[in-house]
Amino acid sequence: MLKCTLALAISGTLALNFATAKTLATVNGTVIDDKIFEMIKKQNPRFNYDALSPQEQGKILDQLIDTVLISNEAKKEKLDETPEYKQAVSQLLVQLWIANIAKGVPQVTEAEARKFYNDNKSKFEEQKAVARHILVSTEAEAKSIIDQLNKQPKTKVEDKFKELANQLSIDPSSKQYQNGGSLGEFNLNSMVPAFAEAVKNMKPKTYTKTPVQTQFGYHVIYLDSIKKPELISFDEAKNEIMHNLREAKVQQLIQSKVKKFRDSAKITY
Repeated sequence: MLKCTLALAISGTLALNFATAKTLATVNGTVIDDKIFEMIKKQNPRFNYDALSPQEQGKILDQLIDTVLISNEAKKEKLDETPEYKQAVSQLLVQLWIANIAKGVPQVTEAEARKFYNDNKSKFEEQKAVARHILVSTEAEAKSIIDQLNKQPKTKVEDKFKELANQLSIDPSSKQYQNGGSLGEFNLNSMVPAFAEAVKNMKPKTYTKTPVQTQFGYHVIYLDSIKKPELISFDEAKNEIMHNLREAKVQQLIQSKVKKFRDSAKITY
């Protein structure tokens, strides 16, 4: 990740002239100075070149030198004239434009975050369960599995469920690890809605009597245990709420501007 950031930073700053910059190295006439780190800090605010050990500084400088050498060689091979280069530059411009738009969006206040939390408390309920499932491609297969489970004595149901999961489930984890369809402990909010809703309506040590359909296929679920719902406190959720609300504002602003661009553009197909 740092190498990518270094490459972007050096491509964007080497052409600039900084009167107060400290020269770190010169590569075939191309100056590498400490102003390069201003762009890196924008990508990674915790980055501090001066706080690094001499060995770490040396490694970063070597990466910068290699980047200059490779960049110059790419230009000799006229790669900067290729369609791929132009596309990469176009994508970078889009990223820079989005970042610039985001700068103008104010931070979400704690009051805004608290209002969202109070208005959407159900979103912050955390309920954990331990369950198994058998995933198959068709409803008929799921019904057949349920029929087989229905024929088992209560004391044998879980063992039979594990056996069928290992034999029939198309869930990659079940197939690879032969774990009896175990999902371990999970948060219901992390599951797709249909699956989570089915689990909520089950009693421990029972299985679903009708197939549960999701975008992955048809599930038969065995519930081992389920805990009571717990409400995540506002303090725990605050940072994530503020981040998500601001991201939503940024996206709304971007969509609004793009719509204006499209409305005023001449587009032919």
